[in-house]
Amino acid sequence: MLKSQDHHAPGTAHDAGAVPLAASASHASHASHGSTAASSSSFVASAAAAAAGSVFGGIGSMLDSAYASTHEHAAQTTSLFARNRQTLLFLLGQTKTLLESLAQPAPSGLAAGAGASHAGRRLILYPPAGHGQPTVLALANAAGTPSTSARSSAAGMSASMSAASPSSLTAPTSSSLARLASSVIVSNRDEAAAAATGAQADPLGVADVALAAMLLRKINDSLSHLERLEVRIADTQSRVLVTGDLNAGKSTFVNTILRRQIAPDDQQPCTALFVEVMDPQLNGGREEFHAIMDPEAYNPANPATFTRFDLEHLRTVVEENEQGFAMLKVYCMDNRDSTSSLLHNGIADISFIDSPGLNIDSMKTMSLFAKQEEIDVIVFVVNAENHFTLSGREFLETATKEKAYVFIVVNRFDMIRRKDRCRRDILDQIRSISQRTYEDANSLVHFVSARQVLEADLGVSPVNPEAAKSFAHLEDSLRTFILEKRSRSKLSPAKVYLGHVLSDVILISNHNASMADTRITGLASELQESAPMLQRMVSLKEHVLNDIDTTIEKTGALIESHSRRELGDFIAEIEPFSDGVQWNGVLHVWHYAQNLRQVVFRLATIRIRRCQDYARDQSMACVNSIAELAERAMSVPPQLSTAAISSAFEQNQMASNSPEDVALQMADLFDVSDRFDMFKDYVPGLALVTGGLIGYRTVASGLLRRIQSSGFLRMSRLAFTGVGLIGAGLVLYVLSDMKSSVQRKVTRKMRDHFEQTGFVGKTTEVLARTSRRALQSTMWEFQTQFQRVLTENEERMNGQYKAKQEAEQARDFFQNTSKRASVLLAQLDEVELEA
Repeated sequence: MLKSQDHHAPGTAHDAGAVPLAASASHASHASHGSTAASSSSFVASAAAAAAGSVFGGIGSMLDSAYASTHEHAAQTTSLFARNRQTLLFLLGQTKTLLESLAQPAPSGLAAGAGASHAGRRLILYPPAGHGQPTVLALANAAGTPSTSARSSAAGMSASMSAASPSSLTAPTSSSLARLASSVIVSNRDEAAAAATGAQADPLGVADVALAAMLLRKINDSLSHLERLEVRIADTQSRVLVTGDLNAGKSTFVNTILRRQIAPDDQQPCTALFVEVMDPQLNGGREEFHAIMDPEAYNPANPATFTRFDLEHLRTVVEENEQGFAMLKVYCMDNRDSTSSLLHNGIADISFIDSPGLNIDSMKTMSLFAKQEEIDVIVFVVNAENHFTLSGREFLETATKEKAYVFIVVNRFDMIRRKDRCRRDILDQIRSISQRTYEDANSLVHFVSARQVLEADLGVSPVNPEAAKSFAHLEDSLRTFILEKRSRSKLSPAKVYLGHVLSDVILISNHNASMADTRITGLASELQESAPMLQRMVSLKEHVLNDIDTTIEKTGALIESHSRRELGDFIAEIEPFSDGVQWNGVLHVWHYAQNLRQVVFRLATIRIRRCQDYARDQSMACVNSIAELAERAMSVPPQLSTAAISSAFEQNQMASNSPEDVALQMADLFDVSDRFDMFKDYVPGLALVTGGLIGYRTVASGLLRRIQSSGFLRMSRLAFTGVGLIGAGLVLYVLSDMKSSVQRKVTRKMRDHFEQTGFVGKTTEVLARTSRRALQSTMWEFQTQFQRVLTENEERMNGQYKAKQEAEQARDFFQNTSKRASVLLAQLDEVELEA
């Protein structure tokens, strides 16, 4: 890249205000970082006028030249140039501040790109197709034309960034771009984690983030270009790039301007590297050329940075270039005085850069595309026979993004027979490339024959009046464009570029503000929907789940009370429950007692099952009531499983007990009073029965005979008959009451057994404990899931609040940026370069 030289020989006509102006511009740029966008154009104008008055105080001395004495309005032109230059330097500094604010991280670590958070970066979203496209900040394809394929390439870029480590992304980019590229990877990981947890994922797509990274790089490139523009505007030298396709006559044009055979020319392409022709006063008055390996390091005062050659070796070095020089700086005089010379005009330092052809090779073509940004004036040489080639059109389309005007030389016009048609066709092409150049075609588009003029001037061929007239008009126009209209030639590129940048900033800022506003509306709607649900969940947690232990304890107490009452009533009224046991007679009294014992056990089991069912139902009711509250509080409540409750009450609490645990003995069937009563009532009757069996008639006859012999026959018969009837009645009574007696004794035995084993207390305690454990297990799992969902909803809502806050900050930031850019653009429009 070319680098401006500050080395000037004593006595050289040079802008005396150059060094102070650069310092003033730098100071204004730094001071403007803290200023607001509300600065009025009057303030800028007054500041620029004040600076111009102090900086350009010595500018009048420069005008005491032959050129100034010949042109009366030269002083006015130079003064206007100084004011415009100072104003543009101020606007350049303000625009740099504006772009730097876009490229810097969001304040307080908050990312604001449409409300999205990516590692603290403010993401600047690129406008989609159909919403207007930027100019200098456009994401372009290889041909330099904005294309929707940028989004697909951005997706590929994001994929490659995601596959790479953050450290591997820092090499070709600026530090800010590398940080943003790392945030793309973090963003992708965050989105995957959000998808896994069900949280709200980032609304931005990966391609959008990648496009933001590409746009950030464009902004950084624009910042660098603005810095180069500052240097160019502060620099007093004007560089004129002479370029065009191969064999268009570029070197011949330069030689004709100089009226000397300096640059090598031929029918075949000669110039294969950049040759800058400069006034020898910049080299101490010595005519020679410097062959340079590293243009960045070149210093004419340091011979180590170049190789010195005489002018006679210029053709050899240009054509062969065995050493591989990057460029040549040729210091030579032209054969003209200061009133007609462009090279040493007495007003400003001007150099002509003869460049390789656009299509000589791809590397040199790309170098030309980059070099045009450092040039004040472009002279594009076109072969009249070939018109504009594809490479020529692409170069001009790129150049006109910065430069409103391009000087076009249609060379070898003498070779064209139908000149009117050629002129019309070329002008039509120019209109499609640069409208402003077409509108001022009389001054900027020239149809000449440079070789005819050069050879006539050198005395090689006769003068062609038409060719001489056309070239003289070209020289006057170029001289006016470079010197008298320096505001247009030197400052116009800066103004045009600033206009494009500020318009792009307004477009991009308005798009991002609109996106942020849409995001705010969406987040506000989401918050309106999620806030009531979260409030209900918090209320459920505070009023129910935080007191779940109390609820469980109440349920357990209710089950315990019910079970104690149910089992206690069963024990107290156990006799009626045993009436259904079949009595098969006194001979089966033992079997009856065993059956009775078994029935009592079975009835106890049934009663326990009823208590278990009640405990299960109450536990289920407790869980279901909480589940209903959760369903009302949440759109998707956690699953509340009752499997633990169902399985807890499947086992019979009497399963470990057996009727055999209550041993029955004959002695257990009767108590002492019962034995005595039975002895009085049961033995006589049994004797009568026995007597009847062994011969009641014989005994009775014997007794009667004894009684008759004793004399009491009649009374004895009556007495014996009564005793027999009484005995038979007693036997019948005893036999008829034995079932009740055995039933009382067995049930009493069972009641004593239940009381001794703590049947009611233990069973009640087991049921209550089982209920509490089942509820605690079920509710613990529910509480865990509920707390997780509650935490997720709180985090989601906090994220929505934060995203809304970031989106509001983004909207305010981009709206303010758009307003600041609009103010600067209005101030820029007031800079009049055409006066």
